[in-house]
Amino acid sequence: ALVIALQEAVTSAFGWFVIMMGSKFGIGDRLEIDGTRGDVIDIQLLRTTLVEVNGWLGVDEPTGRIILVPNNFIFNNKIFNYTHGHPFVWGKIDVTVGFNCAEAAAALFQRVLMEETKDEFAAARTAAQRMRRRYGVDDATYEPRVTSAIAGNDVAFTLFYVAHYRRFSDIRNRIDHRLIEELTRY
Repeated sequence: ALVIALQEAVTSAFGWFVIMMGSKFGIGDRLEIDGTRGDVIDIQLLRTTLVEVNGWLGVDEPTGRIILVPNNFIFNNKIFNYTHGHPFVWGKIDVTVGFNCAEAAAALFQRVLMEETKDEFAAARTAAQRMRRRYGVDDATYEPRVTSAIAGNDVAFTLFYVAHYRRFSDIRNRIDHRLIEELTRY
C-alpha cells in the first residue's frame, strides 16, 4: 500500500530531475500540457506551477488562475513549448469575399500582412537562424502568406502571420483592425 501511495510522489520527483537536467523548459516559458496552456512561474520537486493562459477567455492572455501540475506529466503527456529556442508562433485569419473582388482582396491582404507584420517576421527569421544552428534544420519559411479556396459563390482566404507568443493577441487585433479599415474603403 505504501508503494502505491508513494508512486506518484516518486515519479513526480524523478520528473523534476528530468525537467532540470533536460532544460527543455524553464521559468517564463509558455507550455501547453494536455490541452491546458500556461506560463511557468515555478518548478518545485513535486509540481510545476503555471499561470493559465487562454482558458475561457479564448485569447492568449493570462486568466489569473494558477495551475499546479505534478511533475510526472513529463512522462505521460505531449508538451508544447511555445518558447523553446523560438518564441514566434503562427496565426491565421480567415476572410471570405465575393468573386467580384477576390483579386483585389488578395493583393490587399498580402499588402496589409507585409506592412503590419514586417518586424515580427524579421525577428522570427532571426530566431529561426538560432533554431537552425541548434537543431540543424529549417522549421519554416518566414514570410506572410495568403492562400485561397473557392467556397460556394465566394472565395475563402486564409492569411498566415507570425507573432511573439506574448504579443499574439495584440498582433492579431492590429491586423484585424487594419483589415476592417481597408475593407470599408471598398
